[in-house]
Amino acid sequence: MSERLPNTLPRTRRGTPPPPCGAGAGGAALDRSPPQEARRPFVRSSPPQSALRADSSSIEEEPGEWLRARAKAMRKEMTPHEKAMWRLLHEGELAALYWRRQSVFRGYILDFVSHPARLVVEVDGAQHGEAGQADRDTKRTAMLNEQGYRVLRFWNDEATRNRDGVWETIFAAAKQTGAAARMRRWRAEHMKRVRQANDRLTSSSMEEVVSPRSGETGGGDRAIAESGSPEAHLGRDSDARLSAPHPPTPSPQGGGGES
Repeated sequence: MSERLPNTLPRTRRGTPPPPCGAGAGGAALDRSPPQEARRPFVRSSPPQSALRADSSSIEEEPGEWLRARAKAMRKEMTPHEKAMWRLLHEGELAALYWRRQSVFRGYILDFVSHPARLVVEVDGAQHGEAGQADRDTKRTAMLNEQGYRVLRFWNDEATRNRDGVWETIFAAAKQTGAAARMRRWRAEHMKRVRQANDRLTSSSMEEVVSPRSGETGGGDRAIAESGSPEAHLGRDSDARLSAPHPPTPSPQGGGGES
């Protein structure tokens, strides 16, 4: 019969956990748990509402940023017909309407738009005669009409071969808008400059008659006789369409050029 060895392990009460691993029989247990202040329940926190608003706004503005970048690229790559229309919109009284080119509006890129006159001018190629594109153009025009804008569409060749007819059509439409007074002020100021130029030209011609340069006699009378009137030196009749410079169109809000 084998001899029974005495049990040298420390007795534990029933239900009490055993000592931690690494504890000695009579020594203190090694506590590897985190400190009491760090023992907090894990809770998944949601981002603050400000962060949600910032994130959602950036998502909403992303398509607009893409459209603005696309419009900027289109301004650098204008077709010859678009360039011809851009110059036409800056002739005569139309120059007073603050035109923008390839401008983003309500999710679309408009060829040319005057917000003061609420006029949109589109230069269309042959693809706009196709059924699918025509339907999209109709939907786009309906949206612009709902916003109070009138849409004028011209074919590509009209912008280059029928400039006078296109100008008259746009001018007639602009006269029916609230920008008519703006165009009248522009014409009054322009005619004032024309009269001042005529006065300077007449004064210069008369000075040549009174005291001609050496070797010249009657230069002023001869110039007036050949031209018929001092206005002939201005290039165009004052009642005709008068050209204006073509700087980048200023914004009525002071924001600069196109957008």
